[in-house]
Amino acid sequence: PTQPAPADTTRTPLGTLSPLLSPMMQRSAAAPRGQPQYSFPILSNTEILQCLHELDIPFSEDHLKNPTPDVISSVFETFILTLLGTSRETLAQPVFGALDCLQFPELHEHSIGVVATHGELQKLMSACGIYDFGVKDYTKPTYQRIRRILSGVLNFVKFREERLVRFQELTMNSEALLEEKNKALAEQQKLEAQLKAILAKHEKQDTEAAALRKEVAELSSDIGELNSAQNKLQKSIKKSKMELSESGEKLSATKFELLSERQEIAHLETLIVSSPDRVRSELEHLQEQLQTEREQIESIEHRTRELSARSEGLTRCQKDLADTLKMMAECERDKDANDTLKSRLRAHRERLDELQSEQTRMETGLAHLVRQVRSMEDKLERVQKQKTEKNTDAQAVYEQLQSDLEVVEREIPIVNAKVDENEAQMRAIKGKMEKMLSEHREEMAALNGSYDELERQVVAYHKDMFSAMSVA
Repeated sequence: PTQPAPADTTRTPLGTLSPLLSPMMQRSAAAPRGQPQYSFPILSNTEILQCLHELDIPFSEDHLKNPTPDVISSVFETFILTLLGTSRETLAQPVFGALDCLQFPELHEHSIGVVATHGELQKLMSACGIYDFGVKDYTKPTYQRIRRILSGVLNFVKFREERLVRFQELTMNSEALLEEKNKALAEQQKLEAQLKAILAKHEKQDTEAAALRKEVAELSSDIGELNSAQNKLQKSIKKSKMELSESGEKLSATKFELLSERQEIAHLETLIVSSPDRVRSELEHLQEQLQTEREQIESIEHRTRELSARSEGLTRCQKDLADTLKMMAECERDKDANDTLKSRLRAHRERLDELQSEQTRMETGLAHLVRQVRSMEDKLERVQKQKTEKNTDAQAVYEQLQSDLEVVEREIPIVNAKVDENEAQMRAIKGKMEKMLSEHREEMAALNGSYDELERQVVAYHKDMFSAMSVA
């Protein structure tokens, strides 16, 4: 039968510290309320041994039928290391904060690993559907209990191996998920940068829009005043134009009259012969009229220049008003663009929220995958370590066998000589035995003859004695 693995001398066997465990650890309660009950078939001895062999756990039928604490503790510890992904160092690691609560912590140096191992076993057995597991199962194991426990654990192992197919699929998709996550992160960073730029631009546009609104309000007030002034000026210009037109007509008529008068004066001067005083007085009167008309003409021209200047001012006001209206139109366009940017900003924020939720979901799935990958890597590392140890042991055994073979090959001639010598001695001994048997047969024959003769003599003596006794 296959021998179990040698016990680890650096740890304390589980069965040696059962008095240290609390009554709560001595037995497991039934399945907690609300937790599903699991049922599993009881495997045959052959199936149990085959499954344990596939798991590279040394175990024989004799170990199953006659279990011992050391062998069962070693098997249970292998289950913990293989299925729960923990290590002996983790199990032996104490909780330093709890050591302060113990009066003599050095006395519990070896019990820490036992308690931690028992806790891990409780967790594993609960997952396997064995809710009545206790310390007695590895301190005083029995065939029926060990068979049931191993059936439950191996059923869990088979279930776990079936789930590994799904895990491998998830592992194959993990790289795609990581790449998608990186793309999502890059897109998120890009969108965040765009969002910051949009927010900065939005703040700048809000500031500019506020300044423009203030300026527009001021310009609207100015425009109202200018419109009222324009209306007044237009009325005044219209009136001035009418006055200018009338003055122009009067000026033309006056010029025509003046020309007629000059012609008349020239004609009269040719006719004047007497009364120069009267002519002089008329000329003076005409000159006064001419001066008055000139003054009126100058006043009309001055008024015309003033009206022209006011008309130019109104033209500039109209131009400024057009520029203001154009600026107001641009402000309206900027406002529409700002509203568009706000809607795009809301859309980007919604998209960012969706990406963040997707990122959270992906990070959760990725963390689960990473944990599973680490578990598989740990298992692979343990398998490789076991393989290395087994290869080392096999190499050592092979080298030992090779050296033994060389020693045997060197001893074969000596052994053959000894065999020949022993055969010769056996032949001599056989000869001696045959001779001794022959002599023994002869001696036995002589002894038998002597015995028969002595028997006859004794019989004859008895007869003579009885005859003498009867005569007497």
